[in-house]
Amino acid sequence: MISETAVSSSPIIIQAPIENVWQVLIDFPNYINWNQFNPGIQAQLSLLTAVDANSCKYWSVDEFSGVGMAAMLAESGPAVEAGFELAAECLKQHCEALVKATNSH
Repeated sequence: MISETAVSSSPIIIQAPIENVWQVLIDFPNYINWNQFNPGIQAQLSLLTAVDANSCKYWSVDEFSGVGMAAMLAESGPAVEAGFELAAECLKQHCEALVKATNSH
């Protein structure tokens, strides 16, 4: 979603415990193993929203400001939005595969 000042992904439900997803999110050196949009990162993270004991909701939001914000959002907003959607789907697939691998042992 693109607003006047921000770009965000759609919320996505990940069928993995919130603790597992959080560990993947804060393991920045391993983003290269799953994040096709941003394989390297330095960020400040906020907590996820638990749906139940075995799933959580994730979404990404970047807020922008400054003189060139409107032009930047017009030019790059759709690409950033598509990238956020890709990263959310990659996170979902990676975390759910980790849970499946853990449960099969």
